[in-house]
Amino acid sequence: MRDSVPVRDTMAESLQSPLARGEMPGIEHVFWWSRDAIFQSGAQTLAELLEVIPGVTSFRSGGLSSPAVIAYLGDITRLRVFYDGIEMAPLDPRTGGVFDLVEIPLWTAEEVRVERAAGELRIHMRSWRTQATTPVSRVDVYTGDENSNLYRGFFGRRFRNGAAMQVGAQQYSTSSRGSGGGGDELTLLARAGWARGPWSADAFVARGRRARESQARTANPNDGIPALDGRRTDAYVRAGYGDPDRGTWAQLIAGSMAFQETTPNSGAPPPIDSTAPIPSPDTLRSRAQYVATAGTIIAGFRVSAANRVQVFNRHTFMGQSARIGFDRPRVAFSAFGERAPQDSTTRADITGRINLTRAIWVGGSAAQRWDDADRTNAADLFAYRAEAGVRIRRLAISGGILGRDSTLLVPATVFNTDAAAATDGAAVGSFVALNGGLWRDINVQAHGVMWDTEGPYRPRYQSRVQLYLATRWLSRFPSGNFGFLASGIHDYRSSTCFLEAAGACESTAGTGIISTLVEVRILNAVLSWKFVNTQLAVYERVPGFRMARGSQLYGVRWEFTN
Repeated sequence: MRDSVPVRDTMAESLQSPLARGEMPGIEHVFWWSRDAIFQSGAQTLAELLEVIPGVTSFRSGGLSSPAVIAYLGDITRLRVFYDGIEMAPLDPRTGGVFDLVEIPLWTAEEVRVERAAGELRIHMRSWRTQATTPVSRVDVYTGDENSNLYRGFFGRRFRNGAAMQVGAQQYSTSSRGSGGGGDELTLLARAGWARGPWSADAFVARGRRARESQARTANPNDGIPALDGRRTDAYVRAGYGDPDRGTWAQLIAGSMAFQETTPNSGAPPPIDSTAPIPSPDTLRSRAQYVATAGTIIAGFRVSAANRVQVFNRHTFMGQSARIGFDRPRVAFSAFGERAPQDSTTRADITGRINLTRAIWVGGSAAQRWDDADRTNAADLFAYRAEAGVRIRRLAISGGILGRDSTLLVPATVFNTDAAAATDGAAVGSFVALNGGLWRDINVQAHGVMWDTEGPYRPRYQSRVQLYLATRWLSRFPSGNFGFLASGIHDYRSSTCFLEAAGACESTAGTGIISTLVEVRILNAVLSWKFVNTQLAVYERVPGFRMARGSQLYGVRWEFTN
């Protein structure tokens, strides 16, 4: 979506050298969000933000506090998240090693960019930073249906000696009609640092406590998603030189991730299998990560490498990765290779784009993954994407194919603890996408995907169409102190299969949902109203868990300088 919020005027402020930021690789800039665009999208979780990508299918069992996962090419393990250069790990044992994306604090991000390789999505996130000596504050207040309330607060300031201080917090609570699934979460962040010229050092921590009520299946109240009370802490210290977006740069990072579950004891004995849900309280999982990374950009060429050391389960794993890219208006390509011994995997992919004319382009990506522990053909996996596009004035129209080899699919145990892994055959799909302006301030962001067959976590037909009016009405408000956004979204997917025990499959019914989003900006305050499922349809995204029949969230975001 186009960002209609103007950049705040900082000419009268004293701007200090910026703190270090993580690398954001990738030659495709279609799926990139600035801080303002993240909030303007209406997404409260990373899963909602990624729904605009062809080949992505998001799943949620209920409202804001309910578990949320995404599948790419029908595989829920094809997502990796890098936060300020640290590779995030799913630590909640209930998810079976798959990301519950509610864990990722989207509200703390300054930028999000998707590196759309053929075989996986690599999400690169940069945390919020401040550069001005004038203190900056921000308050977000929302309320809505199902007793939903959400509050955010930010404060940041730089000092003339180069020091930096930032704090922030988000708290939400919600209940749910029908099958349950309410909960609340409080997340705190803090950063202290210093920067002078190209040199910087900072320490960052984000700590969240999440309490989720049990959620029963509509057909069987005795079965469902158990309650959860857990705390996640992500922290790092970093020293950096230069900027990954220009010139030569290097960073050293020491990070830590920890998840502690304090859900009341269910009375059952602790499981023997460490990957099974943990019923006993005060259970701690932690992981340390040490990253040394560097790169340079010369005449359009981008080269970088990283050595990543991970320590967990009393073992130390060391992996290396490298990438090379070239990005110019006519030709762009990127190659990436990685050896990740913690999961015995070697990955390699290449992505390219050629602009045949100013209006016509072709591109694609190919990826190969090997299991170093099993060199049989079945352990190898190949994936690809090929597409072409044309730009007509401000509207970009593209289409192509994407696919992958047969693979062993990991089940979504966060929704069903009895689900078992199963082999899915090769999958090939075709897609079409539209992005850009239609007429004056009316825009579209849409895509549709059709697979050759229906498969687990992969509906055969899926589409998302968003029409929106985004204007600053400069003829009436030449100062740029007004903005208006009105958006309508139609999200359709056909029946979707979920793995069960012994390779069986349970499916949801196909459905189309209409949602709206309206935002009005006056100076630095934004009034927002989001309405999901305006037609009050009865539908499920996960079998057995009925979504809300209409859900509204409305409030204000207000940023000001002291």
